[in-house]
Amino acid sequence: MHHTPKRVRTTESGACTYCVKRKERCYIGVKGIPCTTCHRLKLPCDGSVKAQRQPRSKPRVPPPTHCAGATFTITLKNSADTRIEELFASQLQKTELEQNPRFIAPSPEVAATAPLDNYHAIIHQLLGERNEVEPRKVQIPDYVTALPDRLDAADLQYLEAKGALCVPTARFRTELLKSYILWVHPQLPVLDLEPVLSAISKNDGSNTISLLLFHAVMFAGAAFVDISYINQEGYTSRAAAQDILFQRAKVLLELHCEDDRLATVQALLLLVHWHDIQNTEKDASHWIGTCLSLAISIGLHRSPNISSMALHQRQVWKRTWWSLYNHARLTSEDLVTMMTIEGEHHASEAPEVGMIELSDFHLTVIPSEVRAIVDDCEALASIENQTAHAIFFVEKTKLCRLSQFSAFSSCVKSLLFEHDNPETRVCPKLWDFFATRNLEELQFWERHLPSAAQHSFPVSLNPTAWEKSMYLHRTWLRLLYLGTSYAAVMEEMRDMGDPVLFPFVGDYSSMLERYLVSITDLFEEIYSLDLSMFLPGPAVALLVLALAYHRRLVDRQGGKTPRSALKLHQCWNIMQRLQDTSVLAKGMQASLASAAIQDPWERLSMGLLIP
Repeated sequence: MHHTPKRVRTTESGACTYCVKRKERCYIGVKGIPCTTCHRLKLPCDGSVKAQRQPRSKPRVPPPTHCAGATFTITLKNSADTRIEELFASQLQKTELEQNPRFIAPSPEVAATAPLDNYHAIIHQLLGERNEVEPRKVQIPDYVTALPDRLDAADLQYLEAKGALCVPTARFRTELLKSYILWVHPQLPVLDLEPVLSAISKNDGSNTISLLLFHAVMFAGAAFVDISYINQEGYTSRAAAQDILFQRAKVLLELHCEDDRLATVQALLLLVHWHDIQNTEKDASHWIGTCLSLAISIGLHRSPNISSMALHQRQVWKRTWWSLYNHARLTSEDLVTMMTIEGEHHASEAPEVGMIELSDFHLTVIPSEVRAIVDDCEALASIENQTAHAIFFVEKTKLCRLSQFSAFSSCVKSLLFEHDNPETRVCPKLWDFFATRNLEELQFWERHLPSAAQHSFPVSLNPTAWEKSMYLHRTWLRLLYLGTSYAAVMEEMRDMGDPVLFPFVGDYSSMLERYLVSITDLFEEIYSLDLSMFLPGPAVALLVLALAYHRRLVDRQGGKTPRSALKLHQCWNIMQRLQDTSVLAKGMQASLASAAIQDPWERLSMGLLIP
């Protein structure tokens, strides 16, 4: 049987030696030598540009001719005929715009075979040819990188119509940047703040930021900015502002307006990191899957030390990869699987990226004129504050490496949504993440946690925005530790099939109850400081755990524990605030309201081993 020969990339096909060795596509035809990979890694490229195949000459089809006796002609005899002709022309143009709003004039070499070509010829004789679309000048600030030259006038018009070329007003931009620095950057330090803020401050084109990345930063900050600034900008609600800011970035993604793939990865992370994307045809899993595939394609998971990158580029490279890694550990088991498979693939060719350290952060005193662009934000006022952000991210990464919180989150989702599968494991045995060894490592991590990352309640009665943000980041780190430890103990209890181990069940139940009490106390603190809306999406799984625990206490004691009833009420209020930004929170509301589900609280208590 005849088989199609396998395509092999060789130097004879024009690929360079480096791409042939790594079995990657060698993109030479777009920009010539060097290829895209060698250009990014600053390596010598020995590829060659093959001669372009000349297109076959096609016989030109002569334009349609019209015989005087065989075809009809239009003669404008009076004003009535003129009115008919104008109406006919306007209807043709309207139909054309409805069918193809981004009209591009056809090539003259294409055969004129459309049904209305004869009528077009007649209208052109009467009204003249269509004017060519004049080049459009894009009005964007100088701190934004220019759009690619390959975009034609129709593309620019489409971007303008969708608002992708609009930027927030100076006041609103300042507030969005401050919110990003306080609430998003410590969790996702994918940017160097000084060059970004300097580019916006100078606005002279000497330094620029990607338009896609800029819109992603604006979208990320919109989740935390004060609602008064959103209303002053003309938006009716926070959700409306977020939807418009997200659409601006989405349009740029769909038209591939960003050539820098690292900037695209960073933008995608900012779009999906904090909250679930809703009201779009593509959910968060689609965008984060695209982000991971793109990150692996550029070798983001490999050590940048083997390349000739500058120091600040290697720092950004590592921080971006570990930000993506943490997101996978907290949200999606599928992403962890993809990372593991890719980590074992080509492992001998290039080492994996090293563990994140404080030396991977650009800690410096930012000039006052640059800080002025964000009203001299307190987070940038000293190296000590920047170091606190860096320590938090390093410790969060260490904790994420010890656990797979996404497995616990998946367990909660299964108990709420998959009603036909009553038995759900926290984690497949193949991974064996939650074992005694992991519980000991978690306790070791807690004992050696630096003071800058330890949970502490604000001392001031009126804490500043900086103090509130640091409190929430530290509290989230503590919640993550408690939830991961709870899942580790729960998995060990599930594996106790030996009757000899049954006496130890009581000790494990006491450990679970201590974790549950601590988790609920932290949520009570967050509620008292009115910071519940700033909680990240993965925290909802722990909120469900706290709700199930206190609901069990209330039912067991017949409402005689007002303390448990109060905490249950507070946790439920937090859940209601998060239902607009979390699919799991909305699903919790739907499960409790559904008549088809019998006693969802009992189901949660049994599935999560609530003591």
